[in-house]
Amino acid sequence: MKFARWLRSNLDGAGLSRLSTAWFVFALLGAAISLDTVFATLSKIQAFGLCIAIAFTGLTVELLDSRAKARRLVISRSWPEVIDSLQSAAAAGIPIAEALGALAMEGPKNLRHYFGSMIQRYDSGQDLAKTLGQLKSDFGDANADRIIELLLITAQAGTDGYLSALKLMGQTCRAEIATWDEVRSKQGWVAGTAKLAIGAPWVIVAMLASRQENVRAYSSSGGSAILFLGLAMSVVAYLMIRAFGSMVSQPRVFG
Repeated sequence: MKFARWLRSNLDGAGLSRLSTAWFVFALLGAAISLDTVFATLSKIQAFGLCIAIAFTGLTVELLDSRAKARRLVISRSWPEVIDSLQSAAAAGIPIAEALGALAMEGPKNLRHYFGSMIQRYDSGQDLAKTLGQLKSDFGDANADRIIELLLITAQAGTDGYLSALKLMGQTCRAEIATWDEVRSKQGWVAGTAKLAIGAPWVIVAMLASRQENVRAYSSSGGSAILFLGLAMSVVAYLMIRAFGSMVSQPRVFG
């Protein structure tokens, strides 16, 4: 399923590669049901509890997506330095495993942990291809996918063309980072403001629900219908923002 692939990619991108997709979905549904029960009991408005539960589900998915994008942004800006280090190692004839070990000690600070864990798995006897595959999941980043695929091909087929491929990849990576930074500066604040606007009416509803006359109004069939209509409009607005206002992340072709 497309959503399952999207969720798996975002869990990896958010640094939660150890969590299974099924576990995350069940935990999210459990929390949503609990919120439904709590808010319906406190507000005495069943429709409001259901709206809160659905809104919580959407907010959690949105936060996961935002965390994945923010983490990928930080990681992506570190890849030129990684590629430069791999280039220097390749020019000096240093094996791939040793080059990755050097990155665990002297690479970008925010990536050293991942390379260090990869080297520990490799030193414990795990196959290089398997350790690189796990490293790919740990990063959850399109640039990481491409670099690791290049390392896998080089380890299996030899180093012919490896250095020139790294040079080309470094140029492409820097150009992509510059382009994406420019796009983010122009579009990011627009989508963020629109998403905040969706939540504002529900804050007002929660404040109004503190008065008994409003509780009786919302609990009626007409009041519940208005809440569900507002929820449906909020969902449609959110989907439109994601479709037209949000930035599309680089696809993980090798993820």
